[in-house]
Amino acid sequence: MRRSIKKSLLLVMSLMLVFTFSIPVFAAGGTTTSGSMLLDDQAGLLTSTEAPQVLEALEKASKDSNCNIAVATTADGYNESAIQNYSANYYATTIQGKSETNFAVLLTVDISSRKVDVATYNPGSKQNLNQTELDSIRESVTSDLTNGNYAKAFTKYADMISRARNIFRRPRNII
Repeated sequence: MRRSIKKSLLLVMSLMLVFTFSIPVFAAGGTTTSGSMLLDDQAGLLTSTEAPQVLEALEKASKDSNCNIAVATTADGYNESAIQNYSANYYATTIQGKSETNFAVLLTVDISSRKVDVATYNPGSKQNLNQTELDSIRESVTSDLTNGNYAKAFTKYADMISRARNIFRRPRNII
């Protein structure tokens, strides 16, 4: 009798252990580190005080420009094409269809490979930033990223996108 109780207890504890370790795996799908689709700091580049400040800057810039201005970080060591695929996948799984506008500008930083990607996603529109503008934005934030000033780089990026060419501004009603 004691032997069957021990076996049952061992089985229950084993099941609890398996269940406990599976929860983070299920939770990771579609979630971000900040709880917002605009900031996903998987690489842990921002402090607990910087992250809310950067998120606030991204939210304000997104509202002002009527597009999703987002930042995603990773430490997976992606090469140039892989980081672009990571960005496209992040847009497709985290941003697209989850806000008033599907338009997004996404800064992706892979801290392990030191790769930085800035891309626009704007289905059905020709109002995307051109490659020269995207390159200029990437170059403007690279020095801050290199110096470890991640919050400054992400805030600068949000500001630059929100001011870019006025193409994202909401049309004003003229009566």
